[in-house]
Amino acid sequence: TETRPYSRLHPLRWPIADDKGNQLTTIKVCTIPLSTSSKIKAEHKGDDDAIRIANNEAYLRHMTGLTDAEVMRLCMPDYNSLIAIVLSLSNKTTGLLRNEDGEETDSDSFPLLVPVSDPFKGTVTQIEIRPPTVQMTRLVQEFSGEVRERKLAALATGLDETVFDQLHMPDWNQLTEVLSDFLSEDAGFFPQKTSST
Repeated sequence: TETRPYSRLHPLRWPIADDKGNQLTTIKVCTIPLSTSSKIKAEHKGDDDAIRIANNEAYLRHMTGLTDAEVMRLCMPDYNSLIAIVLSLSNKTTGLLRNEDGEETDSDSFPLLVPVSDPFKGTVTQIEIRPPTVQMTRLVQEFSGEVRERKLAALATGLDETVFDQLHMPDWNQLTEVLSDFLSEDAGFFPQKTSST
């Protein structure tokens, strides 16, 4: 069964007509998986303003289903609001989004916003993260960037590496943030129950 992405609604202050002539009054912005995000980033490499705008609009189209023509019809204030939601859903962690929704989360064990499927464990609705050992960390030292993050995440969660492409961005951001904390902070940084497990 297909899982539904996490989403937020933006009521258009200035409604537009879609490509079929129907009026759009509300736009749903949905999270996307890491695989889609990685593809967008690969297609829009660079740091100048034009590339940044193209990158943001690629995210906007993927996360809303809007066509290029529909994006062009948006009034700038609505466009700016939608880009802000897109960036929020792409860059924030699950914990931050759940807090904004009035829910509490435990940082090193968290329910996924969007369940994923592990080839060995089946449907995964929650991620349990164990602090990486020194040995685990040394094993992945030869890798760098996202490859290193994926290998370390697999070791720390017991999930198959193929699962991470399915993780929606806030869930991936949460996972990498916790792993980064485990690698950089000392034991006193974590609640007692984390350090005793």
